[in-house]
Amino acid sequence: CLPLHHPAGMLVTVGGSLVGGSRLALGTRFDPEAFWDDVRRYGATVVFYAGEMLRELLQAQPSASDNQNSIRLFAGSGLRGDVWQRIVERFGPVGILEFYASTEGNAVLANASGEKVGALGRPLPGSTEVELVRYDFDAEQFVRDEDGLLVRCEPGDEGVLLARLDAEHPLTSFTGGAEAGKRLLQGVFEPDDTWFITWDVLRRDEDGDYWFVDRVSRVLRTPHGRVATRSIENALYGFEPLRHTVVYGVKEGGFDRPVAVVATHGNRGIDLQAWNDFAALLDPSERPAWLKRVERIPMTDGFRPNKSILESEPLDFGAELLTYDEGQKRYRAAGPEETMTRLR
Repeated sequence: CLPLHHPAGMLVTVGGSLVGGSRLALGTRFDPEAFWDDVRRYGATVVFYAGEMLRELLQAQPSASDNQNSIRLFAGSGLRGDVWQRIVERFGPVGILEFYASTEGNAVLANASGEKVGALGRPLPGSTEVELVRYDFDAEQFVRDEDGLLVRCEPGDEGVLLARLDAEHPLTSFTGGAEAGKRLLQGVFEPDDTWFITWDVLRRDEDGDYWFVDRVSRVLRTPHGRVATRSIENALYGFEPLRHTVVYGVKEGGFDRPVAVVATHGNRGIDLQAWNDFAALLDPSERPAWLKRVERIPMTDGFRPNKSILESEPLDFGAELLTYDEGQKRYRAAGPEETMTRLR
């Protein structure tokens, strides 16, 4: 179902099928209503996904035929932990192979065992060397030691992922130019080494498995400290009426105030009482300053929400806008004058 002009569609899906000598069925587009019929018709055993694609498969009402399918593995990138768990619970003992690959670089991680729900896994054998390094979000620069070299993260620490460049693993798809200074680093751990900056924030656990946190540019500086927009999104998906959600920050009073843009099942209005009951249980760092309901959240070719489009829209552009009242500790409808005053 992935578009062939998307790297995962051509290189991973089609390329993997050809190398493996497999039959390949291509859908003209991703249609959750026709998906399972197509799977049964062609006897598909492996399905490749991207972004929020699999979340759409959960929208249909449960059926007695949910477990009557030939799929043994879903493979792709961008799957959130809540969808991962629900897919396995609903559609039987299917495997999930989540992987990570930097678009411009050579960093590749894969959760080959599928044992840790939500993890990106580890570097594949033969792939380029990767490292997590400490990053100062306030100063917007890498942390260096007394010798001027970058500092590796300890297990559990969040840091920026780097991929080593050398004769064995050249960055063939990156030509440099004006962006070279932003994506390449020299003298990282040795005087003459060169590394590619993914600008993705990850953490590594004690077992050596990596977990995605967010993009560096998406980590917000809030009154409650540094918060990843993805962390807020993951928390909000606990509200059952939400179909999709996107979080970004707007500047106010020297801080980034989180804005949660949501689309609901059936485009229903937000039950204010139910939302306030849910929001009261959230950690203060995960509670958005504004909740904005829209009819549809635009998606990229990789089935990921297009945040740049949503950020460019006025805050009050949508079906509903709720604001969090710090005094009353609850959400209420936001008036247009109040919204503009707060943003100024």
